Amino acid sequence: MSQPILTLDDLRHLEHLRNIGHLVSELAAEQDKATARRDPAERLQLLSLIYLMTDQLDAVIDRCNQRWLDGEEQE
Repeated sequence: MSQPILTLDDLRHLEHLRNIGHLVSELAAEQDKATARRDPAERLQLLSLIYLMTDQLDAVIDRCNQRWLDGEEQE
């Protein structure tokens, strides 16, 4: 019996994490407009990490959604 690698609940959790990443990115961008940070390099590293995290999650979610819509199962 084959089972999917990710369940629908797993996908929902990944989407939630992605949404948190988007929210944090937006909040950081708003904070940047309102105040100056002491260490711009540190802030850029954080934003870069958040961007990479959300980009990777976007890709995973897109692949899983496509597999789910196509009815594919993983063995």
